[in-house]
Amino acid sequence: GPGSKKDKCIKNNLNIMIEDKKSNVEKISDIIPVLCFDAPYNSGIDKDNIKRVYSWYQIYNYFLELEDK
Repeated sequence: GPGSKKDKCIKNNLNIMIEDKKSNVEKISDIIPVLCFDAPYNSGIDKDNIKRVYSWYQIYNYFLELEDK
């Protein structure tokens, strides 16, 4: 709906999102890649556009690797 995180991603031209809430991960991954911060409540989500991450250090390294490409 209006004001949803998915809408905010579109409005702000984001090209990647870090998220842990299952419903947001599922909706946002329809439009851009999502780094899904692992938690018991979001297990079982698996799509091409979702990368499960386990720490902020891993997220930091993900962006460093993007810079090198």
